[in-house]
Amino acid sequence: MSNETILFATVVFWIAAPLVVVLPVRWSLIAYLVLIQIDLSGPINYSLASLGFENALKVIVLPTVLLLRVRPTVSVGSTFPKLRMFWIAFFGYAAVSSLWSPYPLSAAKMLGYFYAYSVLFIVFATAWKNNWIDAKSLIVVVWCCLVLAVVQTYFLGNDYGDADYDFRFTSFSGAQSFAPFLLSLIVLLWFSKRRSFWSVISILAASIGLILTGSRSIFLGFAWSLFVGAIYIGVQTGQKVKLGVIAKRSVQAVAALALIAGIVLNYSPNNRLNQMLVGAFSSTGSLQDVGTFAWRFSLYQKALDELSSRNPAKLMVGSGTSSAASLMLDTGIETEDTVDPNRSMNSEFLRSAYEWGVAGLILLLLLYCHLIWICLRMVRTNSREAWACCAMCGSLLITLLVENILAEAGAPGGVGYLMVVTAMLAAGTVSVDKELSDSQKHKFIGE
Repeated sequence: MSNETILFATVVFWIAAPLVVVLPVRWSLIAYLVLIQIDLSGPINYSLASLGFENALKVIVLPTVLLLRVRPTVSVGSTFPKLRMFWIAFFGYAAVSSLWSPYPLSAAKMLGYFYAYSVLFIVFATAWKNNWIDAKSLIVVVWCCLVLAVVQTYFLGNDYGDADYDFRFTSFSGAQSFAPFLLSLIVLLWFSKRRSFWSVISILAASIGLILTGSRSIFLGFAWSLFVGAIYIGVQTGQKVKLGVIAKRSVQAVAALALIAGIVLNYSPNNRLNQMLVGAFSSTGSLQDVGTFAWRFSLYQKALDELSSRNPAKLMVGSGTSSAASLMLDTGIETEDTVDPNRSMNSEFLRSAYEWGVAGLILLLLLYCHLIWICLRMVRTNSREAWACCAMCGSLLITLLVENILAEAGAPGGVGYLMVVTAMLAAGTVSVDKELSDSQKHKFIGE
């Protein structure tokens, strides 16, 4: 990584960090969302035997500071107890499983990521309930992050976007993390209470940025978001969600995607999305020609072969938190100098089965499925936040299938997903609190 890139990233990081502490909470949250764009460990995280001070500050210290700052107004409430129970059980089992991990430092880091998700969940849920995060603040975040990405990609050599091979548009973090963050901002702005001129412009700018990241998995999630967004427009204009409306909106969403695909194919031939488009639709290409598909498939196959040969006890409890690094080392995909045990499997479902066994996989599935159940239940009440979460659930599912998200706490991708989820749960909590308040009021009047 060039000295100019390191210097610029370090300056931005150390400007944003104290702002998180001293600014009013509304603005400190914006500062934190900008701060998470900076990964000072560089585009490759050598974490098998190292611990970065700045990343620890970003993942552990600053979220704790934010929690302490919002503590007087925290009101998690008693809503969604099953979701909270599944998360605590998942977190707890990962902690117990770290006891037999072959990589104890990486396992400790993984527990730090779980801690950060837990703390940031409370912080963001409180922020949504108090309107500290709104469309205006999201617009500011969009443009701050896009400016950082433009500087990193086009002025500082694009070390984080693989300048020598793919040349992906991204901020001072990996493109696979930057892409879902942009998608989360797009979704939150699209389903906001009112779409102003600047929110529409910001959505378009973030969409262009998302395409330029070249993330194939998030592009598929973007396609799903367009479909859900089109249905939502129909609902908001008073149309009933019938088969005809769904078909009409689906055609509109497909047309929009076809237009985007045509532009990418014709005007950005080096974009990574072309590999997917050619592999899927060209008679001369195949999916095995798509970038990382071949080595990921071989890794998945090796993991499944090892799981099938395990004894029942090990199959149930797993081989320990962060143990998936052994697969990367055995296949020769990574070495001990470059492997990151918490980002090895590129599939959280398979990782859960491998590291935490059947018990961990069941807990992850229960967590995701219950989140979907809450989302669908709230969509029936036409909750904007639930529609936003529904639009993001496709991307989240794909990410769980083929990416690493559990180690993304304090990184753009994980924080982006968390913002969308907490927006929905905070809205559900407010709704329940209002219903309880109204029922108590009626009871008082009746007495």
